[in-house]
Amino acid sequence: MGLATIVILLSPSFCDAVTSSTNDYRDFEEIHVVQDDRASRKDFLDEISIRILEAACRSDKVVVRATRSFQDCQDLLVRRLIDGGVSQENITVVRLATKERDGSFYRTNYCTWRPKTVLA
Repeated sequence: MGLATIVILLSPSFCDAVTSSTNDYRDFEEIHVVQDDRASRKDFLDEISIRILEAACRSDKVVVRATRSFQDCQDLLVRRLIDGGVSQENITVVRLATKERDGSFYRTNYCTWRPKTVLA
């Protein structure tokens, strides 16, 4: 599990134009996150952490697709994954955003979390 590559994609919930293509993460096991508004933040983090760690045991590449409502949980989730045995060097959080150019939208990616060893 420590060697599994985990990519957490955070996309705005208001626009389908920014969802990433399945071609972007070919050969990754995918987890789609639908946050239940009735669930507590702790329950949500418990559930998604377990799902990610289980997937990391089955596959060496995991991609998690989540909407913007999930973004405030990203640091807690990353800490839980590291505590669960995932190497911090193998976790990436990517925010998907939209830009408008000439009346059409296109997707942009930017990284919001990288392990300290990558930043150094």
